[in-house]
Amino acid sequence: MKKLTILFFTLSIWILSVEAQVAINTNGSNPDTSSILEVQSTNMGLLIPRMTNTQIQYINNPANGLLVYSTDDSKTYCFNSSDNEWKELAIGSNGITPLAVFTLGSYTAIANKGIYVGITILPNDVIVQIGGTVTVPGCWSITTSVINGYSFSGSGTFTTTGTFSFVLRANGTPIAAQTDHFTTGAGGGWSWDITVDPAPTYPSGTEHCITGGAEIQHAYNPVTGETWMDRNLGASQVATSSDDSDAYGDLYQWGRLSDGHQCRTSGITTTLSSTNVPGHSNFITSSISPYDWRNPQNSDLWQGQYGVNNPCPSGYRIPTQAEWEAERLSWTQNNIQGAFDSPLKLTSALYRFVNGTISSENGGYWTSDRSTNYSYFLSLQVNNSYTTGQNERAYGYSVRCIKN
Repeated sequence: MKKLTILFFTLSIWILSVEAQVAINTNGSNPDTSSILEVQSTNMGLLIPRMTNTQIQYINNPANGLLVYSTDDSKTYCFNSSDNEWKELAIGSNGITPLAVFTLGSYTAIANKGIYVGITILPNDVIVQIGGTVTVPGCWSITTSVINGYSFSGSGTFTTTGTFSFVLRANGTPIAAQTDHFTTGAGGGWSWDITVDPAPTYPSGTEHCITGGAEIQHAYNPVTGETWMDRNLGASQVATSSDDSDAYGDLYQWGRLSDGHQCRTSGITTTLSSTNVPGHSNFITSSISPYDWRNPQNSDLWQGQYGVNNPCPSGYRIPTQAEWEAERLSWTQNNIQGAFDSPLKLTSALYRFVNGTISSENGGYWTSDRSTNYSYFLSLQVNNSYTTGQNERAYGYSVRCIKN
């Protein structure tokens, strides 16, 4: 009797307050201004009256728009007073995918391209694949707790039973250099460890042309799946246009370390170097074929992350010709504008001739690939771009580092 009294009292208030808005929720929020009744919940639904078809037909003088659910045919009906008939509500054929039933634990495969303190993790940086057995098809979703500033998550749908890989990707910004232990209770539970590296640093002895050098942050191209630095070496910012001079950065002779020669205002010398480290900050000009800053030539420079004279921060290296070609093919236009519109925000940063003067247009980016006497580069022009060109190593081009 007490429950009936409360219900009657509540209904009495609604009847008396016909112009009032009503909100049913657990957070005390007001109803939307356009609604007379708003019901909110994150774990319950709205249940309308359920009855047999016979009971529905015996409803006395049903109002136009009255809703009921038939337990005979599992359909929802709305009364149409114009036709004096109960109309079935049109419901789409696609329902909510049921939750999959699965067990994790047949294997763990971790693809870790390296994550660093203070650098936001991009989609392809760390991927964890966990083997599991699906016994009931359906959708799945796994999200770990945040540890050390980052977490893992993944979701998908399996349409059949069997053994599959559950793919989780890291997201967030690591706080400290350490090994982190992640667990999930889904599918019976599983765990794995991830190591966060210290913040990347430039090679010892690097001479920067701007204070501190280019900030080390990432840019990710979802088409190629590669992660790069988001700016040129020596650039003070990410480009805001294809001719943003603050994003040009430095101009390197192929194979040289960051010894100051890459600064656009560096001095010049005609004395070729006989070693990999010239020992000065001058741009070395050349007037004799094969127009290299080093004599004899050394084609083994800039090869990989630990290659001799790699000017990139730890965890980065000079890209290959194939990697630049993949980026070029992902652009919407094969020119400077297409290069800027890409996730890398490349610029027409100009270039430096073998005599030390700087061009007035276009630009280029070195690759680590080389032929017998020359090296390949990405050429950026107003109406064209290509990676098949070779040039003398005494030229000065931009450098954009790619993550290992």
